[in-house]
Amino acid sequence: MRNMLLVAFLALAPVSVSAQQADRPEDLAGWRSVKWGMTPEQAKTALGDEAEALSEETARSKNLVFGNGEWPVRLAIPKYELAGHEFSVSLAFDPKGGLRLVSLRLSGPILRPTDEVDSVFEILENQITEKYGAPSLHKIDDSAGRAVTLSEKRDAWTLSHTVISLGMMGVTGRGTLTFSYAPRSVADDKL
Repeated sequence: MRNMLLVAFLALAPVSVSAQQADRPEDLAGWRSVKWGMTPEQAKTALGDEAEALSEETARSKNLVFGNGEWPVRLAIPKYELAGHEFSVSLAFDPKGGLRLVSLRLSGPILRPTDEVDSVFEILENQITEKYGAPSLHKIDDSAGRAVTLSEKRDAWTLSHTVISLGMMGVTGRGTLTFSYAPRSVADDKL
């Protein structure tokens, strides 16, 4: 009897795993229509008129660089609607011209009321979790009750080719939100 139960379990296990995998969306190879490694010109073509090209010089003069100063923002989408909020999107490229990072920032002031930032964080966290499952990293650090209240939330979803990072940092009633997509190889190098 025990052997028959084991055989039945083993026979159904692959079906169960396959059904779970079928429910999962495909892994991301970039963000929207752009793929990791695309040149700024290829990414501009893929995004069309909503993306504005920036020269490397302009990006550097405006301090629009990532990756320890190695990846200038070469494309930007000034207004991008997501989860009922307006974001600006920056696409950063490595020295060889390949897409390495997509960063989204709430439009308007960088620092906002913590309640607003926390609300947007929760909306995005729920939407991403619904689509990709629980985050592979979930960190909450709160120092309420001290003279200066610091709070930090950080989530990351590690997919086969892409890491989605969502973060919120607040200091005594004001906060900021970070949200980015990066190829897994870049995220593994710890931006």
